[in-house]
Amino acid sequence: QEYRVSTNNFSAEYGRTSGFLANAITHSGTDQFHGTAYAYLKNDILNANGFQQNRLGISRRVARELQPGYLLTGPAWKNRIGFSSSLERFRSRSFSDPVDFTLPATPGIFNFAIEGRRARDLLQKYTAPVVTGNGLTGKVTLRPPVSIDRLLMIERADVKLRGGRDHLTGRVLINRLTRPDFIWTPYSDFVSALHQNTVAVGGSYTASIRPSITNEARLSFSRDD
Repeated sequence: QEYRVSTNNFSAEYGRTSGFLANAITHSGTDQFHGTAYAYLKNDILNANGFQQNRLGISRRVARELQPGYLLTGPAWKNRIGFSSSLERFRSRSFSDPVDFTLPATPGIFNFAIEGRRARDLLQKYTAPVVTGNGLTGKVTLRPPVSIDRLLMIERADVKLRGGRDHLTGRVLINRLTRPDFIWTPYSDFVSALHQNTVAVGGSYTASIRPSITNEARLSFSRDD
């Protein structure tokens, strides 16, 4: 619902925070249904090539992104329990600028490598892109891929107690991030992916003790793998 970044003059409730403070507020449950659905699309067929790319003779970079999502709030129990549910999916596929690689030239390199030696066995097992050169090595120009997949989900419930004088809130945040080409090399067997999964659970209880006294208790737990 709200995202705020503070860089100085923090209030006392944040203690000895240094640097900056990022504060996010999730959507609360409501007594009426409200919803939003959206989808953002980015595709290189809609983009113009950059000035520097045109100057260097580099073709337009592939950039394809799709980001659909929704937000739904409403009552789970009229005038008692409200809920909020949101989900967003992000998928991006692109390539970096061209990079020159010097790789073993096949089959010429095998004429140099000694039969039965470990180096020859490795070159045969983990093949590189085919290049031509001086018979031993050659150059090839490749565009390293840049891929990102992310799933973000936020679920929240708000409960009114004691006729609305007390308020109980619970929420769950789930984030799944995958980068298939996080560590990339021309050798496909050695490409390493990044999988980062985050789960955060939190709750708060606000109690009205007296007309002039209110107590709020919060508890949260998060796990990042």
